[in-house]
Order: sequence, then structure tokens, then C-alpha cells
Amino acid sequence: MRRVRLGRTGLEASIAGLGCGGPSRLGQGRGANRAEAVALVRSALDLGVTLIDTSPAYGNEDIVGEALSGCREGVIIATKAALTMPGKNEPVTPVQLAIALEESLSKLRVDTVDLFLLHGVSSARYPYCHSVLLPELQRLRRDGKVRFYGLSEGFEGDPEHHMLRKALQDDCWDCIMVAVSMAYPSALQTVLPPAKSRDVGTLIMRAARDVLIRRDFDGARAALMFDSDCSAERIKQTLADACYRYCAHLDGAHVVLTGPGSIQHLQANARSIAGSRLEPHIEAALLAWLEN
Repeated sequence: MRRVRLGRTGLEASIAGLGCGGPSRLGQGRGANRAEAVALVRSALDLGVTLIDTSPAYGNEDIVGEALSGCREGVIIATKAALTMPGKNEPVTPVQLAIALEESLSKLRVDTVDLFLLHGVSSARYPYCHSVLLPELQRLRRDGKVRFYGLSEGFEGDPEHHMLRKALQDDCWDCIMVAVSMAYPSALQTVLPPAKSRDVGTLIMRAARDVLIRRDFDGARAALMFDSDCSAERIKQTLADACYRYCAHLDGAHVVLTGPGSIQHLQANARSIAGSRLEPHIEAALLAWLEN
């Protein structure tokens, strides 16, 4: 598994990261039990994955904590904090943010979290994050509760990445989580270049999801692009492989997150992320299809 320097954090991370959210949530979204979810995390470690991304919203911080018990060394743990309290619309206060972190630390069975991200930040919420929550994040770092902090974007409501573009101008965040895929490549011009110039670590989410949900991909075209058979499962696997390889070699991209629902999918996705650059003719054909 190839390793990368995660921007200004200086952390050495595997290029493939295990995402514990999304539709899968360590397989729980498809009915996996706790033991299976723990086994999925440990299988990721066996493959050389060193970055695990979770959140209270995913409901599996405690599973990650159990899976990492006794093998914490060398693993980068990323978790997040919601911007509002459950059932309320008021923004979380600095005190509530600190309490939420303590709960996460307890579930993860650690004293310090490596990356602490404000979760799903919108453009409207960003000024509050910068002026009110950032000083608390700085205090938590001084107290040794977090090593580095950053933001994840609310991509559904901000597909043009306005929040991250503003945040990068402020140049006070160590790491960002940004949606990048062949279906939505706008971050290649608006987010990744300034992140690279400011040495901000980047976690790439949704690398394959938005491509795989396309329903108008015919088998004949797949055969022309991929030189493969045209079975539905084969097309899906080949598309996922292309998506991950594309994102893994983007300039300014550090860690590509994958949220597999099974060990088999984990192995395939990690192999793709760690693989070679996507062939130019396949990349061009896929981008042309997605533009239609």
C-alpha cells in the first residue's frame, strides 16, 4: 500500500482510507453484525490501510475502538463533530463540542484523536465555525485531545465547494474532506490546487458512488471502453476500479476513502486505489459519457 504525506499534518497515511460512513457503514447498512464490522476494520489494517475515518453520525465509533484495541500504533484515526445537537437547529457551542469529543474519545478507546473534523459544514455555517469553534479546536489541540483539525463539506448542498474555497483562503485548517469523482470533477480546479499550495491534507470522498448510480451505461459501450465482458456485475466492478484509480492519481489528492460493505469489496477497492494510473483512453471515454 502506497503511503503519502498528509499535507501539513506530516502524518504518513496510506493512500487508501477506510470510510465508516456512506450507505455501507462498515457493512451495517446491509445487515452486517458487530463481529463482521470489526473484522472489516481489521482486514483493512491487514491490507496496509492506516487511516480510518468515522463519526458519531455513523454509529460505529465504538466498533472502530474495539477493532483497534491492541493495534492502535501507526493508525490515523479521524472522527468528526456535528454542527448542531440532535433534534435541535441551534449551532453547537464550544462547550458542547468539547463534550462531543470526549464521548468520541471514550468510544474509540483513545486519549487523542489524530484528525478532528467539523462535519458537513455549509457555506452558511462556515463563519460560525471559523469565529466561534476554531478557537475551541485550538484549545483542544493545546490540551492534547486532538492532533490536527479540519472540515468536511456538505457536498449535497454545496456542489461547487464554496465553503471549502473560502476555508482555504483563511488558511487555518490542517485537513479537509472533499467530494471528488469523475462525475463531479469541479474540485480539480477550485479546491485541490489551493489545498496543495497551502499544504492542506485532503481526504477524497464519494470517489465512486456518484458514477456507480448512473443507470444508462450500456454493456456494448463498456466493452469498447474496458475490453471486458458485459455482465452487469463486471461493469460495476470495472467502473469502480476506474473511479478509484482516477482519484488516487489526482494532483493534490492524498487519501482516497472507500466505504466497502464486505471484505471482498474492501480488497478490490484497496487494490484499485493502490493501482496504476487510469489509462488515458478509458479516462477520456468515461468523462465524455458522464458529460452527456
